[in-house]
Amino acid sequence: MRPNTPLVDRIAKGTGVCVEMIQDTISRPTPGEGPCWEWNLSFAGVTPMIMLDGRPQPVRRVLVASIHGELPSTIRVVPVCPNKRCVNPNHTMVKNQFVDGLMTLTPPADFETAEDDIMDVVDTVYSTEQPWDAASLAEQFPVYTEEQFAEAIRKIEDEGL
Repeated sequence: MRPNTPLVDRIAKGTGVCVEMIQDTISRPTPGEGPCWEWNLSFAGVTPMIMLDGRPQPVRRVLVASIHGELPSTIRVVPVCPNKRCVNPNHTMVKNQFVDGLMTLTPPADFETAEDDIMDVVDTVYSTEQPWDAASLAEQFPVYTEEQFAEAIRKIEDEGL
């Protein structure tokens, strides 16, 4: 069995950022500050991914969870950095997808999901354990329709999102 490599060492390997800077950022986050940490390993579509607990997970979400503790599935970790490869947690924003108006990232259920919005559904799918079932996910997360979950699952499986 392979030994578990500490998260900071894995992030350092994927970004080329020194372990000390990663540890310092995790222990004392300062939003908006610091250089970009460009992820150079695995991606699912445009989302940087890391293997954790035997399954691929979004790097930004893993890093934010390492700072704040386990994140509920209703919490979204959104990059605010224009560099799409950046995984620096200081360059992310945490949002609750069920907050009204300006805070929500998903359209009301009666609107068609735009291509950008499908990434919200994809992230929600990734936050649950496999095997994925669109009907049960729609029951668990009523803000999305079963069709939106089916499309997100198809994109994950067929397009590698």
